[in-house]
Amino acid sequence: MIINENGARHAVVGDSLNVLARQAIRSGRLPMRDPDRMWGGDCGGESCAICAAPIEGTAAGFELEFRRDNGVADCCHLHLPCYAAWVAEFPKMSAGQP
Repeated sequence: MIINENGARHAVVGDSLNVLARQAIRSGRLPMRDPDRMWGGDCGGESCAICAAPIEGTAAGFELEFRRDNGVADCCHLHLPCYAAWVAEFPKMSAGQP
C-alpha cells in the first residue's frame, strides 16, 4: 500500500499496475481509445476500473466517458496512477505489443 503526501492510499504501483491496466483492456472494462469526455476531481468513493480500490479522500481521480455507436455513454473511474498506466498501455496493445 502506498500513501501519498495528501494521505490518499493506493494499493498497487509500478509494473503490476501496468499489468492490471492490460487486463482491464483485455476484459473490456476499458476500451483502447481516448475517452469522449473526461473529468478530474473527487470521484466520491467509486471503484477504480483498473485496481478496483475505491477512489476516496484526497486521491486524485478521473471519470472517463465512452460513447457507444447507439449514443449510450459508459463511464468509468480511475485513480491518477491507474489512468497513467492505462494511457501507457493502450497504444502498445493497439500496436500489437503483448
